[in-house]
Amino acid sequence: MKERKFYSLFFVMNKEVSELISQEMNDPIVEWRVCRWTGKEFPIFQGDVDVLEILSPVVGGKKFSLDKPTLSPAMRQLRRMSFMNYRKLYKRKGALSDKTIITNFGPSWTGPVCDHDEWHSDVRDPCDWGVDINDVTKENLLETIMKLYRSVPLLGRFVGMNENCPYVSACGFSKNSYLIFDSDYCEDCLYSEVIKHSKRLVDCAYCTNCELMYTCLDCHKGFQLIYCQDCLGCSESYFLTSCENCHHCLFCSNLVNQSYCL
Repeated sequence: MKERKFYSLFFVMNKEVSELISQEMNDPIVEWRVCRWTGKEFPIFQGDVDVLEILSPVVGGKKFSLDKPTLSPAMRQLRRMSFMNYRKLYKRKGALSDKTIITNFGPSWTGPVCDHDEWHSDVRDPCDWGVDINDVTKENLLETIMKLYRSVPLLGRFVGMNENCPYVSACGFSKNSYLIFDSDYCEDCLYSEVIKHSKRLVDCAYCTNCELMYTCLDCHKGFQLIYCQDCLGCSESYFLTSCENCHHCLFCSNLVNQSYCL
């Protein structure tokens, strides 16, 4: 089922492609619908119906069946991707104190937001926002969920166990870093995202176990690289692409175990 969903996200979902996917995955199409955003037809597979049946919640002994989607798979993916923000930071007042906090929620969000330390502390009691199960019906289920979502204080940023990293998001176990996102176990890093177990990186992305690098992408086990991409185990080089175990090289690509190349 995961493989079928992958296809449905990245291919144009015309009828020919959808029927081919249905045959290849042995997943019959049970219905065609029109996307309310794009106005284009998209299929509902039997696998989609089965998943909705499994995910339908049971509240107070009553099962609330989930409706079939009204958006195409691609539009649903766009909606999921636009729901969470961790690359932009804002200042606002915390919901549980008067201090200014750094958060991922911008001015357009009117619900309460609290700081990481407050959210994980005993300052708030989650039961204060509880809803009586007996008052929930199929008609007001989504309305009740949205009411809870907009009234319960939300976690302002996804961070944890950092030291001197006030302006980071989706980041943990890092030290002395500024504006890094979706990163862990980093030290002295700036303006980067998706970096892991690295030190002194600036303007890098998707790098792991690297040190002293500037503007590099998809590099691993690198040291002192500048403007490099898709490199593994390289060091003290500039402008490399798709190189492995190379050092002291400049303007090279597709090299393995080389040194002092230009």
